[in-house]
Amino acid sequence: MESVELDEAVRNWLRREHRKPYREFTVHGGERDWELVGNLLCQCPFQASFLWRYPVEWYRTELTEPEFRRLRVIGGPPDESWRALSPDGTILGAAKRIRADGLAGVREGIDIDYIRRRAAALGDDAEAERLTLFRSPDAAVPSVVDGNHYATARALSLLDGGRYDSQPVYLAVAAQTSEQGAADRPDPSGASD
Repeated sequence: MESVELDEAVRNWLRREHRKPYREFTVHGGERDWELVGNLLCQCPFQASFLWRYPVEWYRTELTEPEFRRLRVIGGPPDESWRALSPDGTILGAAKRIRADGLAGVREGIDIDYIRRRAAALGDDAEAERLTLFRSPDAAVPSVVDGNHYATARALSLLDGGRYDSQPVYLAVAAQTSEQGAADRPDPSGASD
């Protein structure tokens, strides 16, 4: 795991957002951190809200298969969106439900057909996308804040016998507050869980 600056992780997230057909914004390359965060909060106010709620430390790391299998969907109300789709709150749980229930179309604002197409297109030579994860102070396992569709497609492919290779991710970890002692500080990788 390698510590990285905020601008590297946020630029990656904005590049992913820029590929979406309904997003219209520009990033020129010379923006200051506050400009990048402002742009991200305009594009993804709910997903990126942790950036104004917590001081975070950013890391670049590889997500192993056991870590991937425990990965949580983005937070939110328990009966809405990804939390409603996944019975156990995990990415793997969402993929299992899609597969077991034969879901299709759009459910809870989530494009299931897109997830299925992405899963079918993932082969052994598919390049992994760099997800953005966040681990809050009260969580043992990080949640996907950017890339839930892609991660669920990877999980669906895995359930259908596909191979999982470690994939690169950016991990934002809520920084230690003055109330936490050094011994209480969470392990950024989640390996102690």
